[in-house]
Amino acid sequence: MYSFLHRLLVSLPLKALFLSTLVLTLVPGRPYAQFQGQWFQMGTPAIAQDSDPAQLVQNGVDAYNQGDYPTAIAAWKQALSIYPTTAVSERALVNENLARTYQQIGETQASINAWEAAATAYEQSDNSVQYGRMLTEQAQIYVNLGQYQRAAALLCGAEPEITGAATDASISCAGGSLSIAETTEDGLGQVAALGSLAETYRLRGEYEIAQALLQAGLHRVNTQAVPQYEAPLLSSLGNTHARLSQVAGRRAEAAELLNKVNVANELRNEAQANAEQALANFTDAIAIAKAQPDLRAELRSHLGLLALYQIQDNIRAINTSQQRLAQLIEQLPSSRETAYAAITLAKSYQASRNFACDSYRESSQVQIWLETGRRIADQIGDDRAASFALGELGHVEECRGNLAIAVSLTNQAQLAASNALESADSLIYGNGR
Repeated sequence: MYSFLHRLLVSLPLKALFLSTLVLTLVPGRPYAQFQGQWFQMGTPAIAQDSDPAQLVQNGVDAYNQGDYPTAIAAWKQALSIYPTTAVSERALVNENLARTYQQIGETQASINAWEAAATAYEQSDNSVQYGRMLTEQAQIYVNLGQYQRAAALLCGAEPEITGAATDASISCAGGSLSIAETTEDGLGQVAALGSLAETYRLRGEYEIAQALLQAGLHRVNTQAVPQYEAPLLSSLGNTHARLSQVAGRRAEAAELLNKVNVANELRNEAQANAEQALANFTDAIAIAKAQPDLRAELRSHLGLLALYQIQDNIRAINTSQQRLAQLIEQLPSSRETAYAAITLAKSYQASRNFACDSYRESSQVQIWLETGRRIADQIGDDRAASFALGELGHVEECRGNLAIAVSLTNQAQLAASNALESADSLIYGNGR
């Protein structure tokens, strides 16, 4: 989602084929530049000299627009070194720019540090709305890292209290960003915190709680007039129902093995109902994203839809999603998200879910999209994404019998992984299988 509030990011673990998660950011995901005391989105003309921090901020924005994230980061860091400590708002917004850009290239710890710096600035200036939003931004990173308890603490303080039916639930928290958003009547912050909290519980396997939180978020989308988050929330709800469908399907298989025919049939019906609901959620999310338009939200919804079609082995629908994903990846700016989406698209051409060499349906498409993922990763300097792409390319070459090339690519993958400070889990040995 736009990180909860204006920007959707995806949690893309390789083992899950980079299935998207809900991430709503609290402020627009595009960097801001300062001009004559006001903050505008990218494209504001600069009139100051390079020694002026406002000019440096604009230089960073221009570099970001061109996909040159290292230059953007350098400019904003220099601006921070010039801005006086009394320029609290300016420093906070520059840190927000840095945090999002670090996320784009997978520098997680640097992003956390920048979010914390922005939060501290807002807390010191008694800006409760922005302080709460920064807590949600930090929490989303911890969700992506799998640190769900820490994320939940930032979002809600403790376990949320949920009363009422899932479609009309009342949510209350003892603290955290959701409580702050409720107190300050920040509708944007409420939706953001609910969406991120829902992802926390969905990824923990507590799907009923996730459903209730998402339904509460969708209710607030209408009452708080923040329609830009409807598609991300629906996509997350689709992921939730898709997972419930898988769980019911596996339970049905187990019941059948125990000769519990009636139970198996009931579970199959449950699996089918959840699959149909997931399809409806993804379809609605895509339609809304197209109407807005929001290419990132559409990308994430198509990733979820593609995974659902793969489970159903719906070849025609898979092909349609693959074609649209290819278009979206080409249209969107380079980022870790688009790099992982390209790798996910490549892996979707596997004819089965194992990693045997005969599992690839179209090795040419696998090669094309893995190379695309590698190119994007190289462009933005994301070693972790590069290690994934290189490892998969090595496997393709191994399957083709090109062992020398496979070894070279695998070695490059290992080197890229070792260069990524946070990518110990992505280090690929051999072909990583």
